[in-house]
Amino acid sequence: MSNQISANSTFLPENSAPRETPLMQGISLAARLLVGFVMLIAGAGKLGAIEQFGHNIYNYQLLPLSLVNIAALLFVWVEITIGILLIVGAAVRGSALLSGALLLLFIAAVLWAMSQGLEIDCGCFGNANGEGGVKVGWPKVLENLGLLAASIFLIYFPRSYFSLDRVIHEHWES
Repeated sequence: MSNQISANSTFLPENSAPRETPLMQGISLAARLLVGFVMLIAGAGKLGAIEQFGHNIYNYQLLPLSLVNIAALLFVWVEITIGILLIVGAAVRGSALLSGALLLLFIAAVLWAMSQGLEIDCGCFGNANGEGGVKVGWPKVLENLGLLAASIFLIYFPRSYFSLDRVIHEHWES
């Protein structure tokens, strides 16, 4: 018995890789569109009310005033970019990884605000007049956990129907 590993050997049996069944690809498509549209709508809503979103970020009391505007712009454009990439199915695994990281950050911020007794607007979808927004609380945490679960699913099962990644992959195989 040889202790060497050949270039063609793997550490996992061939049948242990996640299966790309039609059902899994359908679920992946649904997860991709769900997270993608939520990110796109949230980012676009904030873009239309960027100053109010800056106030929302400041209300969390986590960033100094000098970083609030930069953070607001970064969040908005990252959300819009992730949303577009997921909707068209481009760089799905990387986009899902970024959306998961962003959602973890949002969950941590909401939990922080709750632990500090802050009754503030979460700033999730933008609100030009600053009224009627969703307050931080357990419903927002659970919503973000659901989106996080969909993002994690996409990291492990990125292939789906109607995706740019699929078209590119099929083109390169032919």
